[in-house]
Amino acid sequence: MAAIYVAGPVPSDNWEDVTSEKVRAHLETVKKIYSTIEMMAVLSGHRLQLPEPEPFLDQAKPQEFFGEIAGRIAEADAVITVLSPFDMSAAAESTIASMNGKNQLLVLHGLHSAPRIIEGMPSVHIVNGEDTAELAMALSTFFGPETRPPRRAVSR
Repeated sequence: MAAIYVAGPVPSDNWEDVTSEKVRAHLETVKKIYSTIEMMAVLSGHRLQLPEPEPFLDQAKPQEFFGEIAGRIAEADAVITVLSPFDMSAAAESTIASMNGKNQLLVLHGLHSAPRIIEGMPSVHIVNGEDTAELAMALSTFFGPETRPPRRAVSR
């Protein structure tokens, strides 16, 4: 069972209070992306570390924050990065993952392409996160053949 670190926007209770329709739609799509990632990980038997609010990280000094995130990425077997215009940290986490030699799936959301420097990093595979079928297929490939659901027996 591989451990997968997921970088991206951290869900928050404040997401419910967003009044901008554009931002609200973005956040809803991020939730769907995380849900798809979680479903495919469960099917493949992988452990996920999804972004979630953590009081320690919320109050950590920059060096402590970096050390904790870099450590989590280093311990992971692979990384999935949800890259969106509303999250500046994900690009840094993607770079840390690449510098640690991690196989990485870069899920684009709200962007037409990844920054060229990130596209050029080793072991980065890019997928459009807004297309659920494309994302599921990319996750299936990323996680390996065990993510494909078993065939059902056909009764005659």
